[in-house]
Amino acid sequence: MRLGIDIGGTKIVAGLVTPEGTVRRRAYAPTPAAQGPRAVVRTVVRLARELGLDGVTCAGVGTAGVVDPDGREIAGATDTIRDWAGTPLAASLEAELGLPVRVRNDVHAFLAGELARSSWRTALGVTVGTGIGGALALDGDVVTGVRGAAGHVGHVPVAEAAGLACTCGAYGHVEAVACGPAMTAASLASRSSTASRKRTRSSGSAESTTSCSPVSASSTTISPAS
Repeated sequence: MRLGIDIGGTKIVAGLVTPEGTVRRRAYAPTPAAQGPRAVVRTVVRLARELGLDGVTCAGVGTAGVVDPDGREIAGATDTIRDWAGTPLAASLEAELGLPVRVRNDVHAFLAGELARSSWRTALGVTVGTGIGGALALDGDVVTGVRGAAGHVGHVPVAEAAGLACTCGAYGHVEAVACGPAMTAASLASRSSTASRKRTRSSGSAESTTSCSPVSASSTTISPAS
C-alpha cells in the first residue's frame, strides 16, 4: 500500500492507494495556509495517521508550488501558502512518517496519473482551483524543466488581467482573473451590480407611478355654452 497526499491552497487530501492505483481510504482537512509550513506538515501527518500506516511502503506528495527536480523541496511558490517556498517537504515528512517520500508539483502529478491510464503521449494539463496550474507531457513523460516550473501556465500575461495583482506578486497574469477565488469575486461583483441596477430601475418606476403632473391651463379651459 502507498500513501498519496494532495496539498492544495484550500484543502489537503490523503489516501491509501494500492499498487494498481485504487484508492482504498481518504481523509480531508482544510489547509492551514495562513499558518505556514509547520502547520501544513502537521496536518498531513495527522491525516496519514488517521488513515493508518500499517503496510504502507512509501508516500507520494502532489503540492501547490514549484518543486525542485529532485522531488525534495519547494523551489518556488506564491503566497497562497505562507512561506511555502524553501520548505524541505520530503525531509520533514520522512522524519514524521518514517517512510520514503517523493514530492511533485500537484499538476505534474495529476498529468502523470492521466498518462499512466491512457494512451496519450503528448498533452497539456491545466487545473483551476485556488490557483491555476499547468503541466506539459512530451513522448509520454511529464516535462519538469531545469527549475521544475515547466508548464506553469497560470502566470502567463493576458490582456484581461492588465493591472490586476497576481498571487505571485506580479501583475496581469491569467491566474488573477481565472482562478477560483478570482472568478468567485467577479461573480459576486456582477451580482451586486445587477442588483443595484434593478433597485435603481424599481425606484424610478415607483416615482413615475406615484407622481402627479401639473394640469396645464389649456386642459382646464371650459368653453362657454353657445
